Amino acid sequence: MIIVTGKGHSGTSMIAGLLKANGVFMGEPLNETLDYLGDDGRNGAALNGYCKACRAYGRGVKWDGRRWIFHNEPIPDEHAEAVKKYTLPIIEASVNTNRPVGYKLPESTLMLPWLVQMYPDATFIHISRNYADNTRISHATDNINLYGVDGPHIPLASWVYHQEIVVHMRKPVRWMHIDYDAAVDMPLTTELQIGHHIMSEGGKIEQGKFEIKRRVHR
Repeated sequence: MIIVTGKGHSGTSMIAGLLKANGVFMGEPLNETLDYLGDDGRNGAALNGYCKACRAYGRGVKWDGRRWIFHNEPIPDEHAEAVKKYTLPIIEASVNTNRPVGYKLPESTLMLPWLVQMYPDATFIHISRNYADNTRISHATDNINLYGVDGPHIPLASWVYHQEIVVHMRKPVRWMHIDYDAAVDMPLTTELQIGHHIMSEGGKIEQGKFEIKRRVHR
């Protein structure tokens, strides 16, 4: 399974689109930015339970007035079950169709350490973007306080938090970090790296199905 993470508007839609175009099943239903909504839709129990787990991780992060202190506590059973409920249809699709699968939801970044605990063999593709472009338009994750995280209520704090949680987490074996600006400046290198991960999941690369270009709001 390929899990795409990154703050909202960092380029996660671009990565999800590349995966989908090359035969990776990214879940159903999807919204217009290719977020996987859970098999019961936008306001369903699966997505709500998943986001509740994100908030639960955030409540365990401490703010000392200058920085965040992250944790690697085991995910509670209640939230582990919620994550499993959300991802189960995707995992089942992998078994039933024998094709690579994955999903994208920016909120996933807010509980990355727990996702790595639960899916140590998954492929994680994480994308980040410079502050000015990443915060040009608002996203729900701009307010980390809504996800249980203590700290300043400003977009800069959210951007820094998304960088710091990745810096301080234990990386999985299959980990790829993409810088958005580097990706659009050197698309071939990025395409080859993503293609490697698709093939490692049992997929194939479709000629001409990659398109990396600079976008203002993604």
